[in-house]
Amino acid sequence: MDVVPEGDRAQWSHDPWGAELAGDIIYGRGACDMKGGLVAALYAIKAIKDAGVSLPGSLMLQSVIGEEDGGLGTFATLLRGHTGDAAIICEPTSLKLIPAQAGALTFKVRVSGKSAHACMRLEGVSAVEKYLELHRVLLQLEKERNSNITHPLLGKFEIPYPLSIGRVQAGNWSSSVPDELVFEGVSG
Repeated sequence: MDVVPEGDRAQWSHDPWGAELAGDIIYGRGACDMKGGLVAALYAIKAIKDAGVSLPGSLMLQSVIGEEDGGLGTFATLLRGHTGDAAIICEPTSLKLIPAQAGALTFKVRVSGKSAHACMRLEGVSAVEKYLELHRVLLQLEKERNSNITHPLLGKFEIPYPLSIGRVQAGNWSSSVPDELVFEGVSG
């Protein structure tokens, strides 16, 4: 199963890849999301089997990659013909059953500018400054999309359909006006 990068290791109190047990807690990147969910699903299947429960249909466990960046693993599974009448996703959400989820769409956007030397900044067009305006517009879009949610389950969340920018990269030299910025994000 895939897991997002650990970020700055200095901010970890335990080895992010060590799966260290301290009391009742396992510390490590992905221990809860999604390795814990995968183990929970395996034990649920074992419990059904051990209890001798007869299901009216088939039960399949799918463990796919790409959950954090668009669901290509799930899409590939569907293309192979695997379908079901229902799905249980063991995503940890405050250890509560969540019978609805907004889904996610990942995106990547390139913002063009015009390079110039910093001493002649006004002759250039900063892709960063253009992005800042786009970012404000995206925050407003998120606010508007979430202003009147009537879904009985999703409507109780402060932001049922979040829009998050997770990566921004711009420029290639500190004394140049950046002529390109690339940002990536996800929208529910």
